[in-house]
Amino acid sequence: DEIGSFNPPPRVEEKAPEIDLRTLEKETSYLQAATLFKLCKDLDSRDIMPAIFFNFSRKEIERMLKKLVDELEKRQYDKYFGDEDAKYRTKKLNERRRAEYEQKKKAYDEAQKMKASAKQESKAARASGENEGRGGNKSEAVDPSADSMM
Repeated sequence: DEIGSFNPPPRVEEKAPEIDLRTLEKETSYLQAATLFKLCKDLDSRDIMPAIFFNFSRKEIERMLKKLVDELEKRQYDKYFGDEDAKYRTKKLNERRRAEYEQKKKAYDEAQKMKASAKQESKAARASGENEGRGGNKSEAVDPSADSMM
């Protein structure tokens, strides 16, 4: 025996299990809504959104889109109305938003009234300014023919 010589183990030929090609179906887990949702969440968590999904089958892409939208709608509904607690939280949130909206709308309306009032005041001031100065008042206007007679 030579020290350092390499003797690989003998190769054992393993037979691959036979697959019946007639019963073989392609993997469709990527078409499942939960898988698509998880993929979108993973892409978003890595901050690589927006993203484009490619598939050579238009029918499958349309089905994927429909399933994803359905899943998102279901999750949104469950989040806001899924149980009594969610309904209560949503109701309180909407009430708070409505109150904030009403408050902002009231402030906006008051600002619009102030703006309209300021415009009216400036218009009135201009109108009264036209009558004052520059001979706006006809009774005080100078008659140029009277100066020429002297």
